[in-house]
Amino acid sequence: MKNKLINFLLGLMPLLLGCNNTSHNGIVKSNSIHKTRMSFCHYSVEDLKKQIIGRPLKELPIFPCYVCRDTILFGDDDIEWNGKAYYKNNQLAFLAETNWSDKIKITRITIFDKNIQVNTGIGIGTTLKRLRPNINIKPSSNPDGYLSFNDRTDRNIFYFMNVDKYPELADGRVDDANKMPNDIVVKFIVISQK
Repeated sequence: MKNKLINFLLGLMPLLLGCNNTSHNGIVKSNSIHKTRMSFCHYSVEDLKKQIIGRPLKELPIFPCYVCRDTILFGDDDIEWNGKAYYKNNQLAFLAETNWSDKIKITRITIFDKNIQVNTGIGIGTTLKRLRPNINIKPSSNPDGYLSFNDRTDRNIFYFMNVDKYPELADGRVDDANKMPNDIVVKFIVISQK
């Protein structure tokens, strides 16, 4: 019984460590994210961008401490595309997506984990007051219901704000961050390949 339990637990190990091992002739590609700003299980927005954007979905690296699940996303008109959802402590941490026209390469990452921040320390929960020096003051183009700002130094990073308390901000009536309340916070971060 003890040996069966050990074998069962060893069989679960690959699921607990990550969602795919890319293997070529018995060689397993490991995660090669640089260690300058991160400790074990801590990744920056820039780390994820470097390791994921533009890579084939089937060749994404392993991210220790995250459980990965293949997923299918649906858009308008029944359009679908593929992605991988990464979870930490049973919470969605980030989502890597292809798109409807290229279902092979990752073109977008959406970050929900407050511990994944840009190198300047901006992350989920950062207030607009703290964010202002790091963004373009004019909001990015968005569908109604969303408010986002482009990062000032990396045009591929967008900060989507939680505007639940301020519906007038979600429909484009205010087009200057300096005229918006200081207390709105980043709800999620998107890295997009242009």
